[in-house]
Amino acid sequence: MSGGIISKLEKMLITWTCLAGLLAACAAPPSPPAAVSSPLPTSTEAPPTTTAIPLPPTPTSTQQPLSGFFTIQMFNQAEGWATTVSTDNTSRLLRTGDGGQTWSDVTPAILPTGSLVEFFLSENSAWAFSYTDPARGLAHTVDAGKTWQMLPGLPIPADFVATAIAFQDEDNGWFKFASPGAGTSDIGFFTTRDGGSSWSQAMLTAPPGLFDLSLSAIPGTLHTCTMCRDVIYFDLARVMIVYGDLIAPGMPSNTLTLSISMDAGQTWKDLKLTPPASGVINENELPLPPVFFDRNDGLLPFGFVKYDAALNIGQTQLIVYATHDGGLTWESFANSLVQNVNVLKAQDLIDFVSPQTAFVPCGSDLCATNDGGRTWQTVKSNLNYSAESGTEYVQRMDFVDSNTGWAITTNGNDYNLWKTLDGGASWEKLSSTIVP
Repeated sequence: MSGGIISKLEKMLITWTCLAGLLAACAAPPSPPAAVSSPLPTSTEAPPTTTAIPLPPTPTSTQQPLSGFFTIQMFNQAEGWATTVSTDNTSRLLRTGDGGQTWSDVTPAILPTGSLVEFFLSENSAWAFSYTDPARGLAHTVDAGKTWQMLPGLPIPADFVATAIAFQDEDNGWFKFASPGAGTSDIGFFTTRDGGSSWSQAMLTAPPGLFDLSLSAIPGTLHTCTMCRDVIYFDLARVMIVYGDLIAPGMPSNTLTLSISMDAGQTWKDLKLTPPASGVINENELPLPPVFFDRNDGLLPFGFVKYDAALNIGQTQLIVYATHDGGLTWESFANSLVQNVNVLKAQDLIDFVSPQTAFVPCGSDLCATNDGGRTWQTVKSNLNYSAESGTEYVQRMDFVDSNTGWAITTNGNDYNLWKTLDGGASWEKLSSTIVP
């Protein structure tokens, strides 16, 4: 290591040098003489011989190898968060300040041990709650996990589970709750204006004419078709329902449809998105969650799926739509189709860094855009992005700019962390450790 830290070997060399005679340079400075009332007498005798006493060895911190990475979210080239999950579904929250080389375990001890649901707002601020016991409380930190404050538990309706939580700043946020179901799910949201100290339900209404969405178990929720792969997006500025038709293989709708509300789900506007004039697979549509970078700018990925004669998914491709008015209008580009994207599994892998920069796995390679999806470039590297190959592959990735990114790979048993400084062209495996 650099920065003036002396290794054990250097300490041994210094100690042996001291024993060899360089006492004045190596010995600890003597204690100051006792005060006297008269000058010390002069003497011609040689000073007494002293023996150097070796200093005790400096204790070293025990850094343990770290593996089992599950998620990672970096906020700059040095600072960020990660989670690990053990075989018993116990989560750990980790924090790094050196780009992922070393990590500190900052799991909030005030929460029950087990699976956690977390949200990282910045390099210093985060929230977390227990997935199995959200009523126990919501933990919040503003000092990178050094200390945690316990907030009241989440007011989840009976027979529902909280699946996600998000904040746009320290005060304003929301959490999503859903009912488990076979092919369908009732989904709703609670919002907070005081950082999670109190919550109120967003009372959503279904878009006119879509009776199925109103068949909810409790008021204020939407009854969605999870088999169709419908997507519901929510933030404090808008609600979106993006419709999929994955359960009707061979019967393409030829239109990409969505409904958007700008008043918390009270009134709706229906939109039909036009795909590029050529190059699109004329089959079924699979939407993925949109990403908004501010109130106006956002990206919406849409997958296209083509089935073979046995109704197995064959050819796939992805298109990205862009909005600059908060989602009221969307546009795509003629060259924006990305081939061989596993749209059924790509949700955790697509990384939208900014309105201009995005990364998505395409086959065993990585595809990147730096112009908002107008064009894409294939990036070949030393990592594999296809889970079907049976070897180690990229499970998640997170870029902070067009060059710097991290990836978690797995072979089904081991989970490793990698870093790139050239936009994914080459990756270095990190020997990450956890520090006390």
